Formats: sequence, C-alpha cells, structure tokens
Amino acid sequence: MISKKIQSLLDSIKFRQIINLNQTQWWTLQELFEFQENRLRKIVKYSYNHIPGYREKFNQAGVSPKQVRSLDDLSKLPIITRDELQNNPNL
Repeated sequence: MISKKIQSLLDSIKFRQIINLNQTQWWTLQELFEFQENRLRKIVKYSYNHIPGYREKFNQAGVSPKQVRSLDDLSKLPIITRDELQNNPNL
C-alpha cells in the first residue's frame, strides 16, 4: 500500500504534468524547440555535475556542458553502452 505522503507527491506530479501538457499543446514549433533545448542543457549539466561516470565520459570525449547548447549538439555527447551502464556503478 502506498503511503499518503507518496500518493500526495505522485498526485502533484501528475497534476503538474497535466497542466504542462495543457499549456504546451498550444506552443509554436519555436517554443517547443526552445523548451527541448533548455531541458537538454539542464540534463547535460546535471549529469556532468552529479554523476561521476558521466563526467568521466564527457571529459574523455573532450565535451563540457557549456558546449551542448542545442539539439544539433547531441552528436557531441559520448555514447554510453548498455554494458557500461551494467558494469560501472558510477554511471
């Protein structure tokens, strides 16, 4: 059984997702691209700053989060294989 606190958190997350979808469905293509690029930058920055294995992969590839500014920069990101994820506790 789910505790009341966890259920409340899940309900608030679902509510925010519904509100977000209700707002974003009317965005222009440009607004959607800007949103995606903003999320990409946040995810890359978070990964680099908080996950040692990802930071190591970025450094080996010579890529810093500041270099990833748009969706076109996805090709700069290092590939991480399934084996790496399964065998490296830092990833």
